[in-house]
Amino acid sequence: MHRSNQSERVATTLDAVKLAGDPLRLKAAPTDTLRAAAVVLGRALIAALDSNGMRVQRAEAFDLIDRAGRGIGAELRKRTA
Repeated sequence: MHRSNQSERVATTLDAVKLAGDPLRLKAAPTDTLRAAAVVLGRALIAALDSNGMRVQRAEAFDLIDRAGRGIGAELRKRTA
């Protein structure tokens, strides 16, 4: 993987985690933005699971990404209910 692609993936994952952690931004975000963030977080979870071994640092990152994804998922479910 090219360095710039990896950096871009990390940056978009971080943006999605920040979005999930900010209740005001989460509620104000367009549905398409939330869907895109959910996709990014899902891919990040898969990448964490596919890597060799689950070191403590990776487990903590996995939990952070998982919580962010759940928060975004909950907001999306509110909008479709």
